[in-house]
Amino acid sequence: MKVLFGYLTFEYRGGVKFQLDFTKNFSNCEVGFITSNPHIKYEDEVLKIGKIHVIPPTKQYKQRLEALKKLSKEYDILYLNKATLNSFEQKMVKSAGFKKVVYHSHSTVKDVKNPLIRAGYYFLHYIARARINKDADKMYACSNEAGLWLFGEKNRNNFTVVNNGIDTDVFRFNPELREKKRKELGRSGFTIFH
Repeated sequence: MKVLFGYLTFEYRGGVKFQLDFTKNFSNCEVGFITSNPHIKYEDEVLKIGKIHVIPPTKQYKQRLEALKKLSKEYDILYLNKATLNSFEQKMVKSAGFKKVVYHSHSTVKDVKNPLIRAGYYFLHYIARARINKDADKMYACSNEAGLWLFGEKNRNNFTVVNNGIDTDVFRFNPELREKKRKELGRSGFTIFH
């Protein structure tokens, strides 16, 4: 199975970190990533996991659609990590012909400082949200609140919450490891490490 994840940003931020951590769980799949940025700062890390596909930005609608159509023939699933919805993008993805499209909500708001631009994002988001059932084969969210934000109240029972994209067992307390580290550092009794 081949899974294509979107979208990588130029900067290494929370959403990108989630995607990279999350895709490490797809060991039985071939993984690819979409970006509109010809240069991303963390390219080496991404290439350890999968391919990077640079596609035209959304404002170049026809060229972007053609690029997505080509990718839809190569990948089985398009997995979109989103903070807001955009009906133009949703229609484009649907027209591209991906076999399955997954939407994963990572936010409860669109964080834009300019109130007019934020209002524009919200307006487009609410329009697009009305048709998400037609566009998404699966819906996931990082929390119940994030799911309600992206998919709406009418989809309350249609999305699945995925609490973490990382293996939390790595951070679980391990008394054997604690003792080993204390011996290695020559510490005993009450000690605070930072």
